[in-house]
Amino acid sequence: MILISTHKNGIKPKQHSLQLPPAKPLKLWEIAGVGYNFVRLAGLSGTAAVVMGAYAKHCLSNISDPSVKMEAKNIFDTANRFHFLHSIVLLAMPLVRRPALTGSLMAAGTFLFSGPMYYRALTGDKTYVQVATCGGFCLIAAWLSLIF
Repeated sequence: MILISTHKNGIKPKQHSLQLPPAKPLKLWEIAGVGYNFVRLAGLSGTAAVVMGAYAKHCLSNISDPSVKMEAKNIFDTANRFHFLHSIVLLAMPLVRRPALTGSLMAAGTFLFSGPMYYRALTGDKTYVQVATCGGFCLIAAWLSLIF
């Protein structure tokens, strides 16, 4: 039979005093490293998406033909949605394995997809539609680059 003696407050472990140095606050650009420029580009791209959304609200309201107006609005909404989404995704580029590759494909794809779509919605000219297709392939490649 083993007897354990206890004090009236129970068993108390030994207290060790370990002094840790104070944590140094990290700045965003230090955490992001080389991918920080993509964070800055995300800010610029997001600003452009907001400006384009406001600009289209005024420009598209001047179209008198309802069917043309609806088509232009649908095309513009698609371009603006992709622009916003990929602007937000650019914020995550410092976290990916290959930020230069993924970020470059994402930025180029956003520009090449949304730009011609904005142009088509605002002018009705379908000349640059194939450029939007190339932009879409860049965006697909950017998303796939996250896998490898």
